Amino acid sequence: MDKIKDSILNLFIDKRRTQWFLIICVCFLLLVYVLFSNYGIVTTLKQQNTQRQLITAIESEKRANDSLKKRLKLLKTDTLYIEQVAREKYGLVKPNEKVFIMKDKESK
Repeated sequence: MDKIKDSILNLFIDKRRTQWFLIICVCFLLLVYVLFSNYGIVTTLKQQNTQRQLITAIESEKRANDSLKKRLKLLKTDTLYIEQVAREKYGLVKPNEKVFIMKDKESK
């Protein structure tokens, strides 16, 4: 009779261990899925980081675009700015104007 009780008790304990093992495995698999799936936490964090970088890049490009639009407007309308650009960038001079080239002391 004791042997039967022991075997029933062992069987019950084994079932409980098996159940706990299965519960732990399922929980582990769910945790892995939540962390690393396409919709998991790790992927979401990576996408949020990428989104922040893209927003920063877009804002930078917008500032550059605004600067270029402002310069284009000046080139279309402001004759003094056009003259300044022509003198600085292309080295143009007005007729009968003399150009003096200054040499630095360091270049000698």
